[in-house]
Amino acid sequence: MPKRILTVDDEAEICRIIQIFLTAKGFEVRMANSADEALALIDKEKFDLVILDKRMPGTSSLEVARKVRQGNDTTPVMILSGSNDEKGMIDKFKDLGCGEFLIKPVDLEVLLDRVNSLL
Repeated sequence: MPKRILTVDDEAEICRIIQIFLTAKGFEVRMANSADEALALIDKEKFDLVILDKRMPGTSSLEVARKVRQGNDTTPVMILSGSNDEKGMIDKFKDLGCGEFLIKPVDLEVLLDRVNSLL
């Protein structure tokens, strides 16, 4: 059975590119374009990995990470960010156990390496 990944980003194109790439590599990938959409999916489904954009409008990415941790504290959460200059925000994610960070634009081969290492 393929590993299930949820990718969350308010930029639909980024989600779609990640979905197409990881699906071709044998993963089952669901997409959410908002934190609220991600929270609804997390309530209904089990994921082996969550790939989460650091900044989204509306409900915060931190809330999504908290929800993942509440349901299953062993599910890895990878954070994607447009920059790495927000130390305070990154520290909050690290406090929740989100230790994997990639800077956009993401090199898909690097993403695959990180996904494989987390799973």
